[in-house]
Amino acid sequence: MAPERNQRFSGRHNWAIIVLLGVVLCSAESVFAQDATDGKKDDAAPTTTANTPSAPAGPVTVQPITRDEDIRQRIEKILEATGEYTDAEVTVKQGVVFLKGRARTDRLKEWAGTTSGKVEDVVAVFNGLEILPP
Repeated sequence: MAPERNQRFSGRHNWAIIVLLGVVLCSAESVFAQDATDGKKDDAAPTTTANTPSAPAGPVTVQPITRDEDIRQRIEKILEATGEYTDAEVTVKQGVVFLKGRARTDRLKEWAGTTSGKVEDVVAVFNGLEILPP
């Protein structure tokens, strides 16, 4: 019975050592992760480190996602593909589409305006298409 008792004690002892070691390691990790200020709050602006991006000094200019010319070409190709429009002209300024030309029906005029408005980066559509006489 004595060897069993020693093995049980040894197992409990090992378990306690493992738990204690885990606690010590976790505590040590949190100490190393602390800020260099030792928990003191600093109201000054944060300093830039090698891994932190800095804000640009001047204004940032962003290119439009889709250029006006790309929008114009896309809408012209759509209108040409239907074969339902004559003398179709598409102009785009700052994402605003201007349609000119002739549509065979009122429904086709409306469709051209609605479809043009669905093209990426279109802000508004001025539908100046005229209806062809019957």
